[in-house]
Amino acid sequence: MKISALLLTLTLSFSIFAKDQDKRIDPNELAKYESKLRKVEGELYLRNKQVLNSTKQIKQLNNMYSSLMSQHRQLTGEAQYLKFQNDQLIHALKKADSYTPELAEKMKKLKGRLPASVPSPKK
Repeated sequence: MKISALLLTLTLSFSIFAKDQDKRIDPNELAKYESKLRKVEGELYLRNKQVLNSTKQIKQLNNMYSSLMSQHRQLTGEAQYLKFQNDQLIHALKKADSYTPELAEKMKKLKGRLPASVPSPKK
């Protein structure tokens, strides 16, 4: 019994010492890990920088898109108003019996086109 207790104690102490030695890290390996860590940190920094630049560009594109959509809505409203005015003029001409078949042919050709008085969209 004493011998088995002694053997158990010796086995435990050797295993504890072995674990302590396993925990010790070679300085060269530590330098390798630190080098890899710096490399990964550098790559992470560059990727974060790229993400920030991409985010900035996306925000600029969204602002440009928003501006273009605003201009589109404005021009659509103006085109509808001009069409309304055109329809009113045609109606007034019909009432005054000045709406001739020749004028009707001209109006068919111009349908879908904006009048010359409408400025072209800004570039």
